Amino acid sequence: MKRRILRWAPGMVCALAFIGAAGLARAEEAKKPDAPELANYEHTGKRQSCIYVHQIDSTEILNNHQILFHMHGHQTYLAEVESCPQLSRGIALRYEVTNDQLCTSTIIHLFDAGEPAPERGACGVTDFELLNKKPK
Repeated sequence: MKRRILRWAPGMVCALAFIGAAGLARAEEAKKPDAPELANYEHTGKRQSCIYVHQIDSTEILNNHQILFHMHGHQTYLAEVESCPQLSRGIALRYEVTNDQLCTSTIIHLFDAGEPAPERGACGVTDFELLNKKPK
């Protein structure tokens, strides 16, 4: 029985490697483009899973998958969301936090106050990336 397992193992490794590579290629193809407003920023690659709510000065919804969080002290974080087609400019965000932190585990609810049924859905944030403003 052991010989049979060892004989099949190399084929299984190749198949898993092929499946993994195909999945990675699809993920890269599925990457949505950045909003034009992000041309004013440099991506730092510094990511974190939470930001402090009391430090948020304002939010800016860029498109259906990107939100900027402008912080007191002139820092800006980019939050990317998955599967949130109702996210758009003019939508209000509501979230409940614990320990004064907005985290990747927090569900963000979308509201459109101008509609008879104001709730427009909910989504989650993948992470928060610190951005640097480009000099003018």
